[in-house]
Amino acid sequence: MARYVLYGFAASTYVRTVRMALAEKGVAYDHVPVDLFQGENRTPEHMARHPFGKIPAFDVNGDTVYETPAILEVIEGEHGQPPLFPADVMARARMRQWMSVVDNYLYPAAIGRLVWQRLINPLLGEAVDEQVVRDALPDVQRQLALFDRQLAETPQLAGHAFSAADLYLAPIMAYLSQTPEADAILRDAPNLARWWAAIQQRPSFTATAPG
Repeated sequence: MARYVLYGFAASTYVRTVRMALAEKGVAYDHVPVDLFQGENRTPEHMARHPFGKIPAFDVNGDTVYETPAILEVIEGEHGQPPLFPADVMARARMRQWMSVVDNYLYPAAIGRLVWQRLINPLLGEAVDEQVVRDALPDVQRQLALFDRQLAETPQLAGHAFSAADLYLAPIMAYLSQTPEADAILRDAPNLARWWAAIQQRPSFTATAPG
């Protein structure tokens, strides 16, 4: 049996994605916190795990993998049940499409701008830049409309089965839902709202709340 160690800040959306994957499959692991706000991601120890100083990093019996898609590949390959990667070619392509959309478009707008201003700046004692919020909101709404359109056709992002794509979006929605803009966003995206309500009931989601 492989022994796993997950390195990362529990509040990170990507760390939570990996934690949810492990929880979905019932896989035991050790979690070593890496606090970005304290600069622990820039220590020599962590830079040896992730040369870009990011999180998560994942140790598999002493062999380290970094970047969330690669970590999910390891988890899926070692523990195929229940599957989080669809067997159908188009469904798997759709899964990877939505993972890429989160990485390249939704995360920068939703977390990097909107959530950062609304939730992180107040925690850091910094002022909220309302102009940044106003500029980010149309991008977030446009991107979530794409997810809503997909969820009008299928119950999950990759099709009928829960997949890694859903694991990618869930932690983003957890933070967006805490912003003042959330009600209006979800009102305009009823299929996404339905999906989000169901996600909040999944044991893997409730078990991985950052605290």
